[in-house]
Amino acid sequence: MHKPSRTFSAALCAALCALAVRCSGGSDTKDEGFDVGGDAAAQDETPDATGETVTPDSALEAGDAGGQQGDSAADGSSDVLEELAEVGLPEAAHDADMDDSGWDGGDHDGGAGDGGEAILSESICYFGDFDVDALHEVACLSWPGPVRTMIDLQGLTGGYEVDWITRSTDGRSMAVAGRKSATAPVNLVVYRLDGTGAPLVVATAPSKDRVIQRPSFSADGSTLAFLADFELAGAMSLYLVSTTAGAPKRVSPAPTHPDLDVLDYAWSRGAKTRSWLAYAGDLEQDGVVALWTLDVSNVPPAPIAVLPTTSLAPDRDVQTGLQWDGAGRLYFRTNVIDPGKWRVHWTNTDGTDQGALPDLVTANGVASTFAFGVAHAGDRLAFSAEGDAPGILQVYVTDLKAPSPSTVTVSSSSMTAQDGGVLGPALGQPIRWSAGDSMLACAADWAVTAADRPDVFSAWVLASAQVGQDARVLGAPQSVDRNVREVAFSRTGSRLFVRGDVLSDGVFELFSTDDLTTAGQDPVAARVEDVPPGGDVLGLEWIP
Repeated sequence: MHKPSRTFSAALCAALCALAVRCSGGSDTKDEGFDVGGDAAAQDETPDATGETVTPDSALEAGDAGGQQGDSAADGSSDVLEELAEVGLPEAAHDADMDDSGWDGGDHDGGAGDGGEAILSESICYFGDFDVDALHEVACLSWPGPVRTMIDLQGLTGGYEVDWITRSTDGRSMAVAGRKSATAPVNLVVYRLDGTGAPLVVATAPSKDRVIQRPSFSADGSTLAFLADFELAGAMSLYLVSTTAGAPKRVSPAPTHPDLDVLDYAWSRGAKTRSWLAYAGDLEQDGVVALWTLDVSNVPPAPIAVLPTTSLAPDRDVQTGLQWDGAGRLYFRTNVIDPGKWRVHWTNTDGTDQGALPDLVTANGVASTFAFGVAHAGDRLAFSAEGDAPGILQVYVTDLKAPSPSTVTVSSSSMTAQDGGVLGPALGQPIRWSAGDSMLACAADWAVTAADRPDVFSAWVLASAQVGQDARVLGAPQSVDRNVREVAFSRTGSRLFVRGDVLSDGVFELFSTDDLTTAGQDPVAARVEDVPPGGDVLGLEWIP
């Protein structure tokens, strides 16, 4: 889908030009990386011939998170931050929630089903051409081990292309979007991971040029949601389909123009609201992203305009990266109050109860919010914002349940900006919470020493309730273009999964460690999927 470009300042243009230089190398650009400038520019995504989601501008493609890094002077970093928040860069093709990110592969909702916990506690699934270049496969690793299990992709035999994978919350089923040949349409296929039963094709694109993106199971595993341009080429709509029978049904408004799309969606993870979905898109006015919710148990589901287009304007909209808490409250970023400031807002399912997090006021004024993540318990929210030091995005945690919500800094105050740039967590990925909500994880380019490169991202783990208890556990901060693209905790919270080209530029591999406090761990020792030249681990899938 093509979206019109926006006007950039000279400082931001310099940042994007620098990103273009860094993104020009590497492998055959199969890896989309993550969204480094916020979520909005998922609006600039277009599918390429291989089915990967790319952007019209190569400067925005791989997202080595250098979009945070501008050539402006230190006293201008806040201005660059505000423009990055407003303009955004492309959302990761596989982010989880890239999308996240990385893609949003891991952000499914609800708890484990009957008997599911044993196979979920320490496992990660992933896809890519990680064994043989250009042969796409899907595998899962489990611990103790690791023990690798290959998924038999019946119906997609040939390994031509795997675009997306997602698991049900009980870990028993997997849905895979892909195609078996260059001339075949994309299929969405459901597999039983215990090997029982035949694979079921639940959706097929009407032609080889149409796409299926971001499938995700409902909490009970009975329904898959996904984005597709089945009815109008280039116009993404939201569809639902049963995982056992039936045809896909569109639940968003009928597409009217290729530039008007659903850009993001998320299932509720509340015990009493599991049948609810939220979605965001510029469905009524190009470039104006509004927000809807719907209860899929209604027949037919009727969308509710929580933040309608009429309440917005070309310079006010909703960012992608929607997140629900366990109580059925939806969190999202918007600049509806002030077009120059991005804040985290919340709403209940039908939009009758809405609000915004309190402003964070620093030495630089009211700070915009960038990456964020909601705790599993729903009582706290972690977010990144520029602190008192210009150019440093710190991580803060707000207590949502306090009578007067309070915010504390949890990242180290000793990190310093370099070359007048902007350092901190990747802006297009959620900040991850561990089980029990005691720890946070993110990909960030914070500089610890003068030799650290300001545009190289590593995996960081932070204590969620203690200031400065953080560690850069994996990365290559002093190397050129060696970036961590995705981070995720295992379901128990005792293990960290990392995807990135940490050891070889452009070759994205899978790493894991159960040591969450030691900084500077050896990536060779932590590597659990060794990828051949030309290959990649293209995306991760986990169940938090």
